Amino acid sequence: MKPTDRDQATQGAGVAVDDDAEVAGQYGMDTAEPTQVSGQGAAEKAAPQAEAVESRGPSGDPVMKAEFQPLPDAAPKGEGASLDLLMDVPLPVSVQLGKTTATLKQVLDLGQGSVIELDRVAGEPVDVYVSGKILGRGEIVVVNDRFGVRMTEILSTVRG
Repeated sequence: MKPTDRDQATQGAGVAVDDDAEVAGQYGMDTAEPTQVSGQGAAEKAAPQAEAVESRGPSGDPVMKAEFQPLPDAAPKGEGASLDLLMDVPLPVSVQLGKTTATLKQVLDLGQGSVIELDRVAGEPVDVYVSGKILGRGEIVVVNDRFGVRMTEILSTVRG
């Protein structure tokens, strides 16, 4: 297929032109319905059609449309779908005690023993985040000399 002036201009600009109707029109083809060729001599009959709808990419290589067959239904859909494969995926969990804003001078003045006031009142529930999304709220507890959170409120659930 001989490249047109438009193909050469767009190729130089790094633009791929996919105008099947124009190409098909040059070869007198109808683009309304795809033509299926079967039987003896099908390859010889299909080859001119494949060449007619060919276009060229930015590098000048031929570009053809890909045809895919539908995938078989291998996985269950809906509520029966299993999440078992995902149950061992680690997710980051963080707890936010509170927050505040400070000027650069206030941050530079921080030192050992400095106190940062937060926007929460003592005893108020803390926010629990999973993967950066708030999951719920809870109260701070101590478990074997380590801090923990007892969940008191779930704001969102995994399943809708």
